[in-house]
Amino acid sequence: MPTETAHTLLLHVGFPKAGSTWLQRSLFTKPQTGFCSPWGEQAPQLIEHVRVTDTFIFDEKLEDLRKSYEVGFSEAHRNGLTPVLSFEHLLVDPMGGSVDRREGVRRLRDLFPDAKILLVIREQKSIILSAYLEHLRRGFPTKLDRFMGFDDLRQPGFGCSCPLDLFLYDRLITYLHENFGRENTLILPLEMMGKTQFLEALYDFMGMSVEGRTLPAMANKERQARKSDLVFLRRLNYIGMSRYASKGKDSLLRKAAYGLNLALNPLTPEKLANSNRQKLKDQIQGYVGSYFEDSNQRTAEILGIDLAAYGYSTPKDEPAPGSLAGKV
Repeated sequence: MPTETAHTLLLHVGFPKAGSTWLQRSLFTKPQTGFCSPWGEQAPQLIEHVRVTDTFIFDEKLEDLRKSYEVGFSEAHRNGLTPVLSFEHLLVDPMGGSVDRREGVRRLRDLFPDAKILLVIREQKSIILSAYLEHLRRGFPTKLDRFMGFDDLRQPGFGCSCPLDLFLYDRLITYLHENFGRENTLILPLEMMGKTQFLEALYDFMGMSVEGRTLPAMANKERQARKSDLVFLRRLNYIGMSRYASKGKDSLLRKAAYGLNLALNPLTPEKLANSNRQKLKDQIQGYVGSYFEDSNQRTAEILGIDLAAYGYSTPKDEPAPGSLAGKV
């Protein structure tokens, strides 16, 4: 890796459903912002090396893997831009993928020991709901309790897509600090996006100035689920096989079922969709209870940010009645 850009590389490593699309499309790929992504909006090269390559092969070919990024670094340096490698599922994929977070951090450290890390977190109940709806859009017919690992049919040795432990943020943050250094790690809550402090913190972290730059308008609102997603999609997902299950292409039946879901959207009563959304929120609240409070308190202390002001549950909040978090 060229030494002249080694200290300016930014690794954006997550979380999914935490503003990643806006960052990738509106900030990291626009030269006027001072950033560039020579390896692609969602760097497939990095995904291959961190999530796909066999662990022994990774270690054996580490030097060659490092060299494979040199063309991108040279391009960024030639244009006077800060290079970014971004993929929000590098360390966590609650929508259906299994990821070893420790191994992922180790590989990132071995590939780019001098990189700076950006991790965007999000209030847990909100991110779980968003992840579940994305899981449905991927074509899975999973019920919410199975998705979160609270169903009665779960057996030891069989995990779930979205265990609560993924969102104990203090664990991952501490591990990133241990591997990259606290000074090289920036953690920001999604709820800060849309405020000037978010970009100011990011640019200051990278040793860059926002003065004189044409920056895009910030937004922290995710894509809203279609009404039909909340009413019909899970059952329609029993029809056909999605590319996420087959590792290939969507089957014709899957395409037809999803097309039917789109057709049903304008016919779906708003009241019914809102009612189903609220039921999901209530279920998640019941499963989560006070599970994240202590972790959020530690995370707030580590970051020096009042997360409670952004809606994160902390020990001073009243625990949810009838909490089911003990089942985890």
